[in-house]
Amino acid sequence: MMSAPEKRSLEEFTSALGDRLNGIVAKQTDVGDNVLHHYTTPPGFEAILRSERFWATHVRFLNDWSEQKYAMELINEAMKRWMEKVPLLSPHHVNGYLKQLLEFCRDLWKRHEAFVVCFCEKENLLNQWRVYAGTEGFSMGFNGKQLAEAGQKPNPWNGGRTFSLMKVVYHRDEQKRLVEAVIDAVADELGKVTPSMPIVLHAADAAATKLAMLSITFKDPAFEAEQEWRLWAEVPNSVLKPKNAKRGETHVRCRTTPKGLVPYVELDPTIDKKLPISEVWHGPSLRAESVEFATKRLLAQWDYEHVPIKGSKIPLVP
Repeated sequence: MMSAPEKRSLEEFTSALGDRLNGIVAKQTDVGDNVLHHYTTPPGFEAILRSERFWATHVRFLNDWSEQKYAMELINEAMKRWMEKVPLLSPHHVNGYLKQLLEFCRDLWKRHEAFVVCFCEKENLLNQWRVYAGTEGFSMGFNGKQLAEAGQKPNPWNGGRTFSLMKVVYHRDEQKRLVEAVIDAVADELGKVTPSMPIVLHAADAAATKLAMLSITFKDPAFEAEQEWRLWAEVPNSVLKPKNAKRGETHVRCRTTPKGLVPYVELDPTIDKKLPISEVWHGPSLRAESVEFATKRLLAQWDYEHVPIKGSKIPLVP
C-alpha cells in the first residue's frame, strides 16, 4: 500500500515521463493532411465495407518477418550500449534500478502482442498492387486525421486507446536516435527522483511500450519508396480473452489463409459510425469499366456512394 506522498510522486513521475516519450514520437504521429491508402484484395475490400472494421495482423505474420527481426536487433544493440554506459550516465542511486529497467525492456516482445494494418501515402504503386492487392484489387484511401482520431476510442480488452497511427522510419541513424532518446528519457527522469519499485516498474512498462511501438515502424531503407504508415494495436498477454469468455470467444482470433493460420484482432476505425474513406482506387485491369461499375454498386450497397472512384493506368497485364 503506497502512502499519499508516494502516490503523488508516482503521478508526477508518470506525467513527466509520458510527456518526454510522447514528444520523441510526435513527428511520427503527425499525419497532417495525408490520405493514407490500404491496398487489399476484392474480398478484403468487401469485408472492410461490410463490417466497417479492420483485421489487424499479428506482427509475426506480416509478409516479411525479417522487418521485426531487423528492429529487434537494432533495439538490442542500443540497450547493450546503454547497459555498458549506465555508471557514466546516471547518478549512483539510479544505477541498479536502471539496469533492472533495461533488462525488463529486453523482454518487451514477450509481454506485448502487437497487431498491424499497413497504409501507404502513395495511392497507385506497382509493387503494392502486385504484393497486396493483385490486378483486380483496391487501394482504399482514408482521411489520415480522422483515422488517428478513431484510434483514441477505448478498446474492448482493457479500455485504453484502440490503436495508434505512426509513420515508418527508414534511415538507420534516425532509428538509432529514436531508440536512444527513449532510453535516455527514462534514465534522465529516474535521475530526478528517489526511485521506488512502483516508479521503476512504471518506467519499464512505459519504455517497453514505446520501444515496441517504434520497433513496428522500423524498416530497411530499401523500402522507402512506399512511404508507409502503420496502424498498430497492443494487446497485453494478460487480456487476450475477455473475462468469463465463452468457448471460442477471444479478443485475438485466427483466420485461415493460403499460407496457414494468421492471428488477428478486429479494430473499429469509424468516426460517427462511418469509415473515413476519402477515395477508392481499383488496380490496373483489362476490364476497367466493369470493375468501376461493380465498385460503384458495392459502395452504394454499404452507403458509401459518395466516395470517388479512380482507376490505375499502370500498363500491367495480369
